[in-house]
Amino acid sequence: DKAREQKLTVGKDRRPVMRLVQKLFLGDTASEAELIAMAKDSNVGNKFYASLYLSLYYESLNDEKSSKEWMSNAVATEYAKTAGSRDLMVDVAKVAIKRRGW
Repeated sequence: DKAREQKLTVGKDRRPVMRLVQKLFLGDTASEAELIAMAKDSNVGNKFYASLYLSLYYESLNDEKSSKEWMSNAVATEYAKTAGSRDLMVDVAKVAIKRRGW
């Protein structure tokens, strides 16, 4: 709640996945189901980013089991294994898994 009070105001992101992420982190829990659906059935980049941010969201709720599941899903995506392997956020996900001992 304190973090939401200090939220960063940004314009409309052109990426649908990031619009859902922003809504979720700002308290729109209805967007959680939409983000989960995107993580399961979307293009390869959206699957990775939806999974990554779902993991971070669950971590913020102290739900380690769900956080681990979604972070593992993120690094297992086709995006993380192919074109996204040069994406800094893929490296962030891999480091997160390593540092948490997952």
